[in-house]
Amino acid sequence: MESPPDDKVTMKGGFNFLLFAAQVHAACIWPFLRSGMGVDALRAHGALAFVLMLLCVAAGAESMLIYTGVWIIFAARMRAKADESQHSRYTGFPSLAIRIPGFRTEMKAKAAECLLCLFVGILLTPLDEAVGLFVMFGCLSLGILEGIHREMNRMQVRRMRDAHIEQTMLAERFRGERHDY
Repeated sequence: MESPPDDKVTMKGGFNFLLFAAQVHAACIWPFLRSGMGVDALRAHGALAFVLMLLCVAAGAESMLIYTGVWIIFAARMRAKADESQHSRYTGFPSLAIRIPGFRTEMKAKAAECLLCLFVGILLTPLDEAVGLFVMFGCLSLGILEGIHREMNRMQVRRMRDAHIEQTMLAERFRGERHDY
């Protein structure tokens, strides 16, 4: 008996899972690195980030309990200072990484956050391996999300450009300036 189509593993399903996992893990890191988040930036992913950190504690990394407690304080502060003028799911301005010389734009600073996680994770690993590795993996989750976000923006701009060209052609046809159909 063949399994229903919904049960099959697809490239899209795998990509969506990777994106979801990266968003949840990144939500464990964002409150320490960013400011000016949208009002819904940490809503669902923040709750799941909390569960992820508790799962790390349950797996034997008791030091993650301290990390989780500090994260709760930073996340609550971010929620209290949520920027109503931003997109509701905006994940925040890279206020820590922007201070690094050579990374003075938001796009460059968000890329620098990956290196910052790697560097801080390396520094934390001798003190506490679980927390160090958890922060170090922020390099992957933030990098994946930034790459996906940049590609989505590039595709969105291309679609807007295509729509503009199509609308211009349709307007010319409507005005009788174009007869190529």
